[in-house]
Order: sequence, then structure tokens, then C-alpha cells
Amino acid sequence: MKGKQISPNFNEDEFRCKGKNCCGGQVCIDYELVFGLQKLRDYITQKTGKQHDFIITCGYRCPKHNRQVGGATASAHLSGKAIDFYVNGLSIAQTWLFIEKMGVNNFSGMGSYPEEHPPIIHVDSLPRYQRWVKRNGQYQYLF
Repeated sequence: MKGKQISPNFNEDEFRCKGKNCCGGQVCIDYELVFGLQKLRDYITQKTGKQHDFIITCGYRCPKHNRQVGGATASAHLSGKAIDFYVNGLSIAQTWLFIEKMGVNNFSGMGSYPEEHPPIIHVDSLPRYQRWVKRNGQYQYLF
């Protein structure tokens, strides 16, 4: 069964738990967060004149999958309030710059995993403003 389209470019299946031997692909979505991602995609298309694929590497995580990947016990992924992704054809630095220039209010938290392959951006909608990067296994909080 194919998931429903939740914005012009995103389908709910992209945000399902991707764990193995856990919940069977449950999904929990913060639609405002997806709306912000859609606004970002539209903004990048407008500024570059090209369509770029957004690859969602992690949306919702069930508790079992969160433990399997070593996620934080209070991870925003557990409530569907976080998305990890990368944009084909853009570096994480370019993507980060587009987010900051656009001023996407839907992303209270934003971080990057530059050592992942491919490098990814994390955005969330938790009730605090935070920017960070994870390098050498350590989170460095920018503000």
C-alpha cells in the first residue's frame, strides 16, 4: 500500500520508521515540519533554477529502532518532530545556508552530521532554538 501524498513533493512513506525487525514501518509526522521542508525545496528550486531531490534518511523512529541506532532517549524522531535528509547536488553547507537565508521558521532545531556518508542535515520542531554539528562523535553546539 502506497502512503498518501502530504505535500507536492513528499509522501508519508518517506517518513516511516526505517528500522528492521521492529514496528513494521509505523509513521508519525509533524506536518508543519514537512511544510517547512516543502518551502525549503521550493526556495532552492527558485534560487538555483533546478529541481533537487531531497532524500529523507530518517523521519519517525519507533522506540525499538531508536535504541538500535543509539538515538537519544528523548529523540525528536520518536514523536515525528525531526527529519534527517540530504539534498542531491548540494553540500550540507549549501543546504544549511539556504535554510538560514530563507529563515524557515518551522525548524527550531538544526544540526549536521558532516561525517556521515552521505553527510546529512537534521531539522526538528522542538520548543527551543538550537544549532549544532556532530564531529568526531561529539556534539558541538553553536547556539
